Amino acid sequence: MTVLEATGITKTFAGLRALSDARVRVEERQIVSIIGPNGAGKTTFFNCLSGFLQPDSGRVELAGQDMEGWSPARRARSGLGRTFQQGGLCASETVLANLLVAQDRSVSKWSPSSLLAAGSRGRQEEASRRDLAMQVLDILRMVDDADTVVSSLSYGHRKVLELGSALLAKPHIILLDEPAAGLGPDETDWLAGVIVDVRDHLGVSILLIEHHVPMVAKVSDHVFVLNFGEILAEGPPAAITRDPAVLTAYLGRSGTAESAGVTQ
Repeated sequence: MTVLEATGITKTFAGLRALSDARVRVEERQIVSIIGPNGAGKTTFFNCLSGFLQPDSGRVELAGQDMEGWSPARRARSGLGRTFQQGGLCASETVLANLLVAQDRSVSKWSPSSLLAAGSRGRQEEASRRDLAMQVLDILRMVDDADTVVSSLSYGHRKVLELGSALLAKPHIILLDEPAAGLGPDETDWLAGVIVDVRDHLGVSILLIEHHVPMVAKVSDHVFVLNFGEILAEGPPAAITRDPAVLTAYLGRSGTAESAGVTQ
């Protein structure tokens, strides 16, 4: 089943075309990546998919349903999750507290179960929330960090925690915007494992924007290459990382996969 599909996405800013007939398709339980050089239009494309920008033309469907005119909030409620390059964690609270707060969106403020301190039902609800948060931390490989204050986490751990917060909305698909930016080799390897675990254990599809192409090659089922707002190439990672047109887009000239840093 196709979880997310966008076709013919075009977006212009002040006469400058940022996207031109861009497309992407993500199937159920699939990890798909969008790569491309700086300024290729990747984040603009994400903003069109998630409703923060309205494209000039094109169509975005979630599980076969046209989302034209839907707000970002409605898209999120319908199963389209997203993380951002700049996250919104509460740095003064613990890791566990952040994941408990992230669940507030799924509980009615006026329901008895939302009054966590009121009676046995409230205590059961609170225990259920904690259990769910700990399950997410287990998938994120962060159980030992549950009581750690977010401000003391490494940058990489914060990025993974943002992914965990998005998971608690129980999305069908999550859009990850450059999650490996600023990470070292060890954290990047850990992040790659977490992304695969999210797909394998929760069945959540993932659409990933990333500059770290070796990680993309490691985790992705399919890759789209965006260049100057247009889809330059698409295919399995092994083919994309050897495509001469892709190497030229990254290097600005002909080159090898090794010189572009896009080997597995």
